[in-house]
Amino acid sequence: MKVGDDVYLEPLNNAAIRSNESIKTTITKIGRKYITVEKWDCKFFKDTMMHFNGDYGGNYRLYFSEQDLLDKQESVQISREIGFRFSNYFATPQFSLSALRQIKEIIDNDKI
Repeated sequence: MKVGDDVYLEPLNNAAIRSNESIKTTITKIGRKYITVEKWDCKFFKDTMMHFNGDYGGNYRLYFSEQDLLDKQESVQISREIGFRFSNYFATPQFSLSALRQIKEIIDNDKI
């Protein structure tokens, strides 16, 4: 990570309501606590990559590559699909006991 590197912003909260499109921008400054990007002169916390927006919630998350952003979006989508499959009362019987045991084993062994 250095000044001049391209980064990608994922809209969150109110920004996601207006547009779900990611934004490509460039790092302009790296400080002790924040990373500043060209677009709107936004600051991001170095430790969380979350947008610093004063007293308001952050509207963007910073990613160092487009692939990281796409992977995160795919992860969220797959998690939602899995959650829906298990939250739907009528869908639960479609899983065999064997399949449920395999799913449990995968979840138990995954290091988050």
